[in-house]
Amino acid sequence: MSHAHTEWVPDHFIGGHPALDLSNAVFDRRAPAADNELFKSVRDVANWFNASGLADDRQAQAVAEIADGRFVERVREVREASFQVFESIAAGKPSAVEPLDHFTVSRKRRAALTLCFDAIPDGKPLHTFPGIALGMLFSRTASSLAAGSIELDRTRPKLALARWRDPDAVTALLAMLSIEAFFTLPRDRLHSCPRCGWLFLDTSRGGKRRWCSMRTCGNREKVSRHRDHAHA
Repeated sequence: MSHAHTEWVPDHFIGGHPALDLSNAVFDRRAPAADNELFKSVRDVANWFNASGLADDRQAQAVAEIADGRFVERVREVREASFQVFESIAAGKPSAVEPLDHFTVSRKRRAALTLCFDAIPDGKPLHTFPGIALGMLFSRTASSLAAGSIELDRTRPKLALARWRDPDAVTALLAMLSIEAFFTLPRDRLHSCPRCGWLFLDTSRGGKRRWCSMRTCGNREKVSRHRDHAHA
């Protein structure tokens, strides 16, 4: 596997929400390449935050200085949990609903989760959530909210500069972005690219967007069809 840093470009951020862009931080979901991983190092994670607009240069540099040996692995765990949640929604899969009490949550963390829930608009029911993946995201968020590591700007989490050096706070921020997306994104507009499997929010006027990007998967599909037609 190559150890070169990932060069983040605008086409990596086509999801329409940071949680979807996080879920898409692999080369291909449907046909994984040998070097499918885009979060190869702490520097890749830091640069992703910067390129996504979630962190400025100083904040991204603070992330790059995180020395925790498991930090990148934990970011990947949050990414995969996020993908499981949103891919299930995009595919219209019925999710196994687990009660919150199924998960071990201390009283302090449960109170912190309640504060998080109260920030979610539209009065959506919050007493249940689907699957173990979302449960893990809730757990990661609760611990940092209870510790005061994360602040809320309406429904969006934010970190003080010093907290960008804290691996727990940074991974919790990613988890909380996914929770916010779970409760706020219009589910009928959440789709998966039929070619690469990346997730995206369809904001087109007619709701007919099919590809993650016409410049990549859309054009590749056209080339593939042309080749098949020529060889028919």
